[in-house]
Amino acid sequence: MPLLVNRLLPDFLDAHPNVELELVGEDRPIDIVEEGFDAGIRLGNFVQIDMVAVWLTPPERFVVVGSPALIRKHGRPASPYDLQNFRCILLRQSVRALDHWQFVVEDQRISVSVDGPLVINDVEACIHSALRGAGLFQLPHSLVMSYLESGSLQTVLEPYCEEVPGLSLYYPSRSQSLPKLRAFVDFATQRMRTVFKPGDYLPNPVS
Repeated sequence: MPLLVNRLLPDFLDAHPNVELELVGEDRPIDIVEEGFDAGIRLGNFVQIDMVAVWLTPPERFVVVGSPALIRKHGRPASPYDLQNFRCILLRQSVRALDHWQFVVEDQRISVSVDGPLVINDVEACIHSALRGAGLFQLPHSLVMSYLESGSLQTVLEPYCEEVPGLSLYYPSRSQSLPKLRAFVDFATQRMRTVFKPGDYLPNPVS
């Protein structure tokens, strides 16, 4: 959500003063038609096949991060399999926690089982918990760029990070002719298709 706000606002509202823009952040997968939204944004490989999908951001890596204090205390995992001996923070989506993390080892994609002790259904809360040293957490690199830049978080297992498709903006095919949606798609694709910078994602500071 901060990435969208930082790259799109207030310029989109200035360019289209008659369009009301509603942005809703939701970590769980939802049916945008059922819930009354014109469009949604997801990682490209999680878009339903019956939707029109427009590439929005470049591919990026899924990284594992932890606080310097946590890493000093427990060390660094040498391989993805070592994560089974480390405290991890799990993101809950819908009815299940994401307790398997994906990596690439010798050009092969592997899945590693990880344990808590902390399971949270909000990405921002997961990040803040990682900052507090509660455990390691895996997420897209762009979401923690500012913390990595400042040294508040560090990455582990860098050689094994998997690159995933970037974000896609998706919507039902019957909505293509909506002028307000077309305006947003055109504006968003122009602004979002650039390499991420640390200042693009500025979460609320930890207190």
